[in-house]
This record gives sequence, structure tokens and C-alpha cells, in this order.
Amino acid sequence: MLRDAAPAVAALFLSEAVVAWLDLDVARHGWHVAVALLPLLAGVWLAWVQVRALRRCDEYQRVVHLEALSVGFAVAMLVAMAGGLLSAVMSGPTPCTCS
Repeated sequence: MLRDAAPAVAALFLSEAVVAWLDLDVARHGWHVAVALLPLLAGVWLAWVQVRALRRCDEYQRVVHLEALSVGFAVAMLVAMAGGLLSAVMSGPTPCTCS
């Protein structure tokens, strides 16, 4: 699996570095959207590596693998929720536009 995943991880790091280095402004240029979404290709590649690895597993390894993926997904969602909530709190109060 490492042989399959290493190029995908390298592509992910490289595409993330390109996106960070270019300092994209999506409001000005439409092609910036395509460049900003470039790391998604590496993410799809990594998902494909996971599916291939899962298909190669025997029954017990498959159960363990799927349980680990489900726990990891739950933890990632909780961290994403916490980040979103903290981001909303850190941005400060929004002015009331009630009339």
C-alpha cells in the first residue's frame, strides 16, 4: 500500500504547496478556482488507494480497516466542527442590521 500511496501523498503536498505559493484570488480570476481545487485530484487518488487496499484485505482485516475508517471519520468531523465553531467565535460579533 505504501508503494501506491507515496506518489499520491507527494502529489498532495506538491499541489498544496502550489496553491499556497500562488496566493490565489478567486474573485479576480476564474482559473484560480481550478488551481485551488487541484489538491482534490490527489485526494481522489488517495481514496482510490484506500479502496484498492480494502479490496486486497481478507475478511478480518476488512472489518478492522472499516472500523478504523469510521472512527477516524467521526474524529475528523468533530475536529472540523470545533474548528468551525472556534472560527465563528474568534471572528467577533457581527453588527445587528435589524430595523
